[in-house]
Amino acid sequence: MTAKYQKKFDINPGDLELIENALVERARTLCLQMLDKQSGDKPGAGVERLNSQMQEIQMLLGKLHNQKIWYAPKQYVPRG
Repeated sequence: MTAKYQKKFDINPGDLELIENALVERARTLCLQMLDKQSGDKPGAGVERLNSQMQEIQMLLGKLHNQKIWYAPKQYVPRG
């Protein structure tokens, strides 16, 4: 039996920050693993799988980033 996803999630900003931090840490670990594999005895072995995982994480981090509401002043402020 396959699980079905709810259409509404009850996740607060603190939960999202925890998820985002965990994804960043996983990306860091994958990056270190890719560097090890590229400089090891068999360069390139398994790098494709790690690269695919890294792409998925970066895409998800991008989606989380785009969900944030960034500060923008209500009145005109001249910039640079």
